[in-house]
Amino acid sequence: GATGPFLSDVRLTNGSGAPINYQITMTPTQTDGTISSKVTEITVEPEQTVALNDIVRNFFGYGATDNPNDFGFGALEIRPVNSSTNLTFASSRTYASTALGTFGQFIAAVPFGNFATQRISGIPIPGGPVTGITQKLSLQQIAQSAKFRTNLGLVEGAGEPADGRIRVYNTLGQMLKEVPFALKAGEHIQWNRFIEINAGIPVLEDGRIEILVDSPTGAVTAYASVLDNVTTDPLAVMPVDVSKIIGQRYVVPGMAELPNGTNNFHSDLRVFNGGPSDVNATFTYYPQGNGAPSVTTRSIKSGEIFSVDNVLPALFNATNTGGSIVVSTQFPSALVATGRTYTNVDGGGTYGQFIPGIRPEEGTGRTEPAIQVLQLEQSDRFRSNLGLAELTGNPTTVRVSLTLPDSKVTPSVNVDLAPNEFRQLGRVIESLLGAGTQTYNSRITVEVLSGTGRVTAYGSVIDNESKDPTYVPAQ
Repeated sequence: GATGPFLSDVRLTNGSGAPINYQITMTPTQTDGTISSKVTEITVEPEQTVALNDIVRNFFGYGATDNPNDFGFGALEIRPVNSSTNLTFASSRTYASTALGTFGQFIAAVPFGNFATQRISGIPIPGGPVTGITQKLSLQQIAQSAKFRTNLGLVEGAGEPADGRIRVYNTLGQMLKEVPFALKAGEHIQWNRFIEINAGIPVLEDGRIEILVDSPTGAVTAYASVLDNVTTDPLAVMPVDVSKIIGQRYVVPGMAELPNGTNNFHSDLRVFNGGPSDVNATFTYYPQGNGAPSVTTRSIKSGEIFSVDNVLPALFNATNTGGSIVVSTQFPSALVATGRTYTNVDGGGTYGQFIPGIRPEEGTGRTEPAIQVLQLEQSDRFRSNLGLAELTGNPTTVRVSLTLPDSKVTPSVNVDLAPNEFRQLGRVIESLLGAGTQTYNSRITVEVLSGTGRVTAYGSVIDNESKDPTYVPAQ
C-alpha cells in the first residue's frame, strides 16, 4: 500500500546445542513450487541467531537489476536437514522503506504442523506424521471500509495441490460469502482487497475470514494483511484453529489508553466465540503498576465476535493507563481474543500493531523451556520495548536475558511478577546495556525461575522516524 521499495528481513535462531544445516526455499507467488523454487543452504551454530536481511534479493537474486520487472514476492520455507530438534525459531519483518522511515509488519514462521489439511498420514515433510489434524483456520479483526482494507494470502506447504473454500463472516456470525480456491503444489497467492474484489462485499466494518481445506492432498496456511487506508500501515493477522482451543482464561497484553498528543496510544478488542454454546465472559483489566483491577461481564453468542473500540474507556472507564485484559469463563470455552494497539496521527489514520491473546498453556512456567523474542534492535533507527504478563493469577520470578550477536556475554535481569501483573520494560536493550547502546539483531529469552505462575512476553519494535510499531510475539 505504501510507496516502496518493499523488503523482507528474516531472523533464524538455532536454539539447540549442535550446529544445524537449513535448507531455505523461495517460491515466487502464483507458481508451482516443485518447478519454480530457488534453494540455498546455510549453517547456524548452537544458540546463534542469523540475520538474513533483504533475503529475497541478497540470497535469491530477485530485484538485483534495474529492470522494473525484476522483483520477488512469494513464500519462504525453512527446513532443518540434519536435525529433528524443535528448537528452531524464525520470524520476518516485511516493510516499506521510505524517506520517513519504515512501515511494516512482523510475520511469524508458521510450523508445518499448524497447517490445515485433510491428510492423516504420509505428508512428505520430515519429522513424522502430523498429529491433531487441522482442517479449518480462522482470521479475525479484518475489515473493508473507509478506514481499512484487507489483503488475504494463502500458502500450500506439503508440495501437493490443495483446494477448498474461503468464507467471510460478519460479527454476528452470519456467513456473507463463500469463495473457492485452488492452489498448486507449494503455491503462494495473495488477493489484494479480497473482501471487496473477490468476495464482492463493498463494506464490512468488522468481521472474520475462515479457510477450509476440502482436498485429500495438500496443506494450507493463511494470513491477512489489514492496511490503514490513510497511512497504509499494515497489520498482519495470523490464523488460529478454533477447534483446538479449550480454555477458561485468555490474556491480551499491551492494551492502552494514553491520549498524550503525538505519543497517544489506544486499543481495540475483539473476542470470537468459536464454541457451540453461548458464553458469559468476565473481562478484567489489570493496569500496569499493580493498580486496582476493573471488572465487567458480557454474554457472547456462539459464532459471534464481541467487538469494542477504545476498549479501556469504553469497557472499564479507564484512561491514562495501560495494562492487560483477562477474559475468563466459568466453564471451558473456545474464545479467540485479539487486540490492536495504535497511535492516531494528524490528518486521520493510525499506526498500530496486532496483538494475539494468550492462554496460560501457551506461556511458559518453571522447569519449562524459555520463550524467545527475536528481531529486536536498539539503534538510531529503532528502539525495542519488552512486555511481560503473568497468565494464571499466581506470582512468579522470571529471568530476562539478552543474547547479542558475536558475543559470549549474556546480560540479564530478574523480574518479580505479581499475580496477573503486566509490565512493559521500555528500551529494554538500553536498560540492560546502558544508555546510548547501539545493538542490532538481538534476541531476548524469558525463563521462569520460581513461583507457580506462567508467563508470556512480546517485543514492540518502534521505528524512531515513522513511529510505526511492530509487535513481536514470543515463540
